[in-house]
Amino acid sequence: MAIYTRSGHKIRIGGIDADKFVVRYTAISAERAAYNARVSKPYTLEDTLQWERYNLSPRAQRSYESIGRAYPEPENDNYDHRNLFDHDSDRICYARRFNRLSRKAQVFVDPNSDDLKTRIHHVLRVSRTAKDICLYLRENPFLGEAIGLGHDIGHTPFGHEGERVLSIISMKVLGKRFKHEWNSVRVFTWMEESERAPGRRGLNLTGEVLDGIKNHSGEDLHRIIIPRPRPRFYAEIIECDDPKQMPFTLGAAVARFSDVITYASHDYQDGIDLKIFSVNDVPGIVIDRLGRYGGQILHALMRDIKENSFGKGYIAMSKEKYEALLVLLEFNGRMLYYNDGLKGYTKKTERYLASLYDHYTTTDDNPQHKILEPQEAIDEIASMTDRRAINEYARIFVIAPTL
Repeated sequence: MAIYTRSGHKIRIGGIDADKFVVRYTAISAERAAYNARVSKPYTLEDTLQWERYNLSPRAQRSYESIGRAYPEPENDNYDHRNLFDHDSDRICYARRFNRLSRKAQVFVDPNSDDLKTRIHHVLRVSRTAKDICLYLRENPFLGEAIGLGHDIGHTPFGHEGERVLSIISMKVLGKRFKHEWNSVRVFTWMEESERAPGRRGLNLTGEVLDGIKNHSGEDLHRIIIPRPRPRFYAEIIECDDPKQMPFTLGAAVARFSDVITYASHDYQDGIDLKIFSVNDVPGIVIDRLGRYGGQILHALMRDIKENSFGKGYIAMSKEKYEALLVLLEFNGRMLYYNDGLKGYTKKTERYLASLYDHYTTTDDNPQHKILEPQEAIDEIASMTDRRAINEYARIFVIAPTL
């Protein structure tokens, strides 16, 4: 069989079977025609949903199978390509309290160095890490990204020390613990207001994203995370009463792991950069199994999660890396989080937040210009940045603004 060009010249196919050549040539032409048809039109929501449909694993949570939102909203217009989880990411990033994370402590309060991590650096890194791992595992990267962005929005000023102080106050006056992950759910369902719908309480996030935020706590570390059964109703998701509850999607389990491996590695690196300790002080098991520096440690742990989780109904780490991570977390705790040099800072944190609470619940000298109820005062204080809390204490008690 002879093959000719459009100008009539015969093509030499030098030993290649002509029929196979025609089949291959036809297939390439069809692929190119399909490509040209796709790119001749704008990228739409249907393209995003099709990507989910054909690229995610059977176990993955697809956005079009979501448990939904607390109340229905108008369908996407023709100029919007975002799925439900991608919408949630944008809602989180545009929230006022998300902006405040840039001035909230990760480990070090109001650092003078431009290179030390704040809370916003942490959530951005968790978001990127979760998206990366989800893509490899063929879980939903839009879900992992949204959970990573929103998981710490309920954090207090002064990091976990501030959370501890507010939890003591909350137990005393309300009879319940204050947990930053539960407070994040409160922020998103009640305290934040949508810029697109001023006056409306909450951002109306999807159930899957809220569940991942509520159950992200990497401080309670497991080697294997098996998702719990899918809840039947949205209302079940926003109930915050079980600190040991697991998320119900694999994407949220990825985000939970991403949180702990991210803060473990970058807090460690901050300790080195500040010369609080050196690599020579680090236990050998960490160096041998994970690496010497923060970036090496994060890469090793991400790769380990990918190797041990692909195609499984759970997200897991190897025993070898898990043991090394536990040692690293203990080392960080001893050298950073519970360092004797921070005891003075701990006492000041207690005095500042407890004094603000007492002042706000007994006088109208506060941002709301009324005597606040206990929950209102806790909400107000929890939403503050480190600098705002320091300045507010200094204003009320007429001292120099320092910690």
